[in-house]
Amino acid sequence: HSPLGERLSAGAVLRLGEGLATGPVTTYAAAARGELFWYWGSGGDLELAMQGESAAAAWNWRRGLALYEVLP
Repeated sequence: HSPLGERLSAGAVLRLGEGLATGPVTTYAAAARGELFWYWGSGGDLELAMQGESAAAAWNWRRGLALYEVLP
């Protein structure tokens, strides 16, 4: 995990571009269809996804976008 990843806890909200992702979720089925969420991938990397569609395509993401933690 990255330094950011070490601080993340349940309920953390992440922003990438205009998208806000909640998480972590443990399975894709735990998220509502079309909901943007984050989870820990099998390799230990933080990943963002949407159930039933491509998050990158839905949000028009490209390489190089900064990922931020949204603080309360």
